[in-house]
Amino acid sequence: GYLSGDVLGWFWPLLITAGGAWIVLGGFRARTKAASNSDLAIPSQAAREAMLTISHGAGRLELRAGPSGSEFITGNSAPGISHSSRLMGERLEVTVDAGPSVLPFIGPEAGAWKLYLNPSIPTQILLHAGAAHLELDLTGLQVTRLDHDGGASSMKLSGLVARPELTTP
Repeated sequence: GYLSGDVLGWFWPLLITAGGAWIVLGGFRARTKAASNSDLAIPSQAAREAMLTISHGAGRLELRAGPSGSEFITGNSAPGISHSSRLMGERLEVTVDAGPSVLPFIGPEAGAWKLYLNPSIPTQILLHAGAAHLELDLTGLQVTRLDHDGGASSMKLSGLVARPELTTP
């Protein structure tokens, strides 16, 4: 054959080297867009209330008040995030699946998913988090309920003026 010796002896070092290069080069990828809160935008569709479900596996997620415009939620976006929304009567139901923020080429450029909610819409928030660091600044938001279902996650919660219904397992 073309290669003498054990082929698997060549395979594993090449695989490990390629994986290491993928991780290292992910840190140096070109930053064509500035980190901003305008990449992801879900319109409010004239909803009078909303239910937001966020699933986040690993990494950092920040949630705070944004502008009071026609958008319900804005934030940074990358290949690792998906979302859906539907209007049920006067209630907007939004689901955001924020993938890991710690993997190169998949997570957000700033290293954290940053989401901004419209403060003029009363909102129920349901958080499903794995190995995540959550920073929730609810200052100015009308949060009517907050549910947190987390694994090895930590949560910094600030800005609660009223006492919404809070649940954690």
